[in-house]
Amino acid sequence: MKTWDNKSCPSKAQIRPELFATSNRFKKKTAKTFMCNPADLCLCVTEAFKQGIIDTNTKILAIEKGPKAGDTHPKYGWVMTTYDAKKEKVRIIKSIYTKLKALGFAEENITIWDRELVRLTANEMRRLGFGSIDYAYLDTCSCLTPDFIKWYQRHMNKVINFKSTIAFTFLISRDVRAWKNYKLKDNDPIYIFCNPLQNFKRDMKKLDDANQVAKLIMDNTKFKTTVTYGRTYKEPGISQPMMTFKLNFGWKQKNFSGSKKTLNLGYN
Repeated sequence: MKTWDNKSCPSKAQIRPELFATSNRFKKKTAKTFMCNPADLCLCVTEAFKQGIIDTNTKILAIEKGPKAGDTHPKYGWVMTTYDAKKEKVRIIKSIYTKLKALGFAEENITIWDRELVRLTANEMRRLGFGSIDYAYLDTCSCLTPDFIKWYQRHMNKVINFKSTIAFTFLISRDVRAWKNYKLKDNDPIYIFCNPLQNFKRDMKKLDDANQVAKLIMDNTKFKTTVTYGRTYKEPGISQPMMTFKLNFGWKQKNFSGSKKTLNLGYN
């Protein structure tokens, strides 16, 4: 476990404004519901608020299961006990409420799901007042697993609509992958998530992996969709390759976009 501030994650800090940038053919709409994994600093919510994706009338569904025993304490560096993990979880949830209230959100517009994302069913989302999700940023920071795909197909598909926007962050380096044998077909679009010419052997593999992840999500989405933004990146020091991408259905955004400055971000 680590802190997720902009100093610790400079690559993601550069990607976040691009991710939430919206250029619509139609009049820009503010999301009525916003689903996210905000962590204690709520940086994704702050950026979405800054760019007008959401406002203080938007209902926020924050996913925060907290750390578990055995994780490293973000401040002190020791291995957390069950007691430590519970205490840290309480701190994170309090911080989420504090940050969102500071932005102007009323407490009745803030809902926190403090368990695993894959345990959040469509019926539970409806019960919580999120039967329709306008914008979701599922910042998992973990691998795309078979359990996630099953949950996405069975539950997330029931609460999105053709005007929804969904964004994701996944880890793309470990061997345990739902998409390990999920190959691209000749007619599948290839999205430039990175610049494959910087280090051809490394970056072509990274580009292929990222496109496989995006294709697996798209093939399990009930609406026909397209990737309108995406990047692979790596944070400084000992860290794993990640990817962030965004899907759009009915908001008619521009085609795949992003600054050339954020191609191969964090790779030397």
